[in-house]
Amino acid sequence: MESELIGGLLEEIHQFRLFADSIDYRDCYAWECNYDGWGDIYRLFEAVLSGVAADMVSGHVLEQMVYIIARDNEPEHLIDVLPGYPEWFGILCRHSLHMDEPEARWQFADRLPQTEVTDGCRRCIIRFLEDEDEYVSRRALLVLPRIMPGKVEAYADLFWNRRKYSGELEQYQKLAVLTALKEAGAPQWTKYARLVGQEDEEWLRLAAAGCGPQDVRP
Repeated sequence: MESELIGGLLEEIHQFRLFADSIDYRDCYAWECNYDGWGDIYRLFEAVLSGVAADMVSGHVLEQMVYIIARDNEPEHLIDVLPGYPEWFGILCRHSLHMDEPEARWQFADRLPQTEVTDGCRRCIIRFLEDEDEYVSRRALLVLPRIMPGKVEAYADLFWNRRKYSGELEQYQKLAVLTALKEAGAPQWTKYARLVGQEDEEWLRLAAAGCGPQDVRP
């Protein structure tokens, strides 16, 4: 039964890969949503979660599951069901660290606070914070107050001063700093709010003025 479930899921992911290979999706936003077979993927993915032990599957299976989570980055259905299966979440989360799938990593980072995983898995947040992908690192900083609030101020310094990105992305990094510091109740929030210059975007100035994170988060 377990092998049938896994085989069925792998076949559906294979069909999705054939679809992906058949289209020119490079300039098409949210191209994955045009696939008609998501319902079967969702059904079999959840069947595997509920019917197969996470520590019994191969690295290849984990790789395929992380891949399809990454492609589901708009509806986010697959990542939304994973917190209900902490063992699966932990194993897939750690596996995503070794794959070139930033669209999966930011989803795992974002769901860490709502998942009952081991302390070892929760420490994956550090890897996400230091991720080379700007969006992964930013999403990790936004949830850091709910995982390791004591580390927010240290990472605020890193994010604010590293000058690693340009233009709007740099401002998004600063917005994440202001949002995370405010959520953590960190005294450094006042310091950084005063550093927001006149050249910064209006939403960044709003964050510095004390608007709630829900009003300014990108």
